[in-house]
Amino acid sequence: MANEPDGPYFHEKERHYLVIVEVAICFAMPVLALVVGLLSIPIWIAVLKYGEPPPPQTYLTNAAAWWSLLSITGGFLGIVGLFSALRFYVSSDLRSEFYKAPTVVLVWCGLFALWAAATDGFTYFATNVLVLFTAVLPTLSAIHVLILAFRRENWQRRMAGLLHK
Repeated sequence: MANEPDGPYFHEKERHYLVIVEVAICFAMPVLALVVGLLSIPIWIAVLKYGEPPPPQTYLTNAAAWWSLLSITGGFLGIVGLFSALRFYVSSDLRSEFYKAPTVVLVWCGLFALWAAATDGFTYFATNVLVLFTAVLPTLSAIHVLILAFRRENWQRRMAGLLHK
């Protein structure tokens, strides 16, 4: 069409919406697991405080309590990092800052917690639909959001250099 402007940033808002939908779909299962983990915090604290229960409840061990509490904490750190990168990517403010190192560390903590929860503390590896939706797709989505944020930060730095010339 002759009336459409040329350039890679014409459909920027639509791309932003698609990335938001991607994150919402890919992180639906992990966020649900995180909510369930939040509800189970009193159980894990009780296990740590009062000791392990009698033998029929073999899954309520101190190690499981620590893994669960660390996974919940890592999940929240990952959400903070992911939303930091996503907020920077969809922001229209050219003066906004992107803190690469803290964001990558936070996202890495979240992915570590995600894989720890999906593989039962890195003891059981399986390829099934549950692992696909709880670990693989969120990992790919997080990497995608980080790449988009890095690309926008590089573009923003180039634009600032052009404006100051």
